[in-house]
Amino acid sequence: MGTLFLIPLHIHTKQNGKTKKMTEEKYDLKESGYDQKAYLQIRLHELLSGIDKLNFESVNYPLRYQGSIQKSIFKNLSSVFSTIYSKLTPDEKTEGKEERKKIRGLFEKNPISFQGTNSNGRSCNFNSSQNLDLITESLMDFRFLLEEFMDKHGFNPSKENAGVSIAKQ
Repeated sequence: MGTLFLIPLHIHTKQNGKTKKMTEEKYDLKESGYDQKAYLQIRLHELLSGIDKLNFESVNYPLRYQGSIQKSIFKNLSSVFSTIYSKLTPDEKTEGKEERKKIRGLFEKNPISFQGTNSNGRSCNFNSSQNLDLITESLMDFRFLLEEFMDKHGFNPSKENAGVSIAKQ
């Protein structure tokens, strides 16, 4: 018996100026085969949507929780990088790895929340909005870099041809 995977799939395409929504509730891999390009498109969409939700929701949480939120964003961006990695040029791979290494260093050297002692010698938790801003800006730069890579390698539809994506190539 074939393996059955349930994957909610919603693809929006634009044809003749009209948006068309296609929905498929399940794939039987034995019958329909595996469409890696469509899977990659969906995976990237879900990862980037998750990052957008984390960014949006982060304003609702105090500074002491921001480190965890920013680390989740970093992990999702790293997943985007690993998803598109095989399509990148050697220089792009190196640039992406260097950017990830830089951000990991920022998390280590510039914690958003940390413990220390106050002027009375008591142990306290401290928060740094400056470190949050530094990490947030670096994560945005990493996302912009990944978006450029995705545009260059056909993971995002071009503005000139909005109906074409890697799933249709």
